[in-house]
Amino acid sequence: MTANKLYFLLFFVLTKSAVFADIALQKPEKLQPTKYYFANVDSFPAYRFFVKKSVNFKTYRIKQDAAFLLQPKSKTGDERLEVWAERKSDQTKSSSFILTTVQPAAIYGGDIAYIAITFSIDKNNKLTYKRTVMKPDCYRKKEWVLVLFFDFPDNQKPLLLISILSLLVMMSLFFIFRMKNGNAYI
Repeated sequence: MTANKLYFLLFFVLTKSAVFADIALQKPEKLQPTKYYFANVDSFPAYRFFVKKSVNFKTYRIKQDAAFLLQPKSKTGDERLEVWAERKSDQTKSSSFILTTVQPAAIYGGDIAYIAITFSIDKNNKLTYKRTVMKPDCYRKKEWVLVLFFDFPDNQKPLLLISILSLLVMMSLFFIFRMKNGNAYI
């Protein structure tokens, strides 16, 4: 009987220390996968927009609401996107800029950072951009789904708590008596 109690105590102590040890370790800061959306491509009908991915060195034409996912650790290192515009009339290229993966932050909300890019082009054919963090509906906090639902009126809520407490006491007594008899398989 005392050996079983010792085992349970040892189990709880090890579980508690493992939880504290995991929390106490410093987590390394790593880059977060980033998905870039290009929002206002159709606002500039005189231009075509292009992206060159550093992973496969392919050039893609950007269309309205195009999206590109960047992974922090790929076979060739951190992924990057080089973005530029080309005037349709004379095929002159604008200045370019590079988009990379981002550091994890609370403003991104999930496992992937969703960032919208809006372009602007000045008279000197210089391409600039503005980053906007997107918060889609999938970033809502996860809610618990109730498996059992008790619909008690407000005046009977204490009755529900007493019944749950009594059920827990009965189950614990059942297991204690089963352990005394030596027939418990836990």
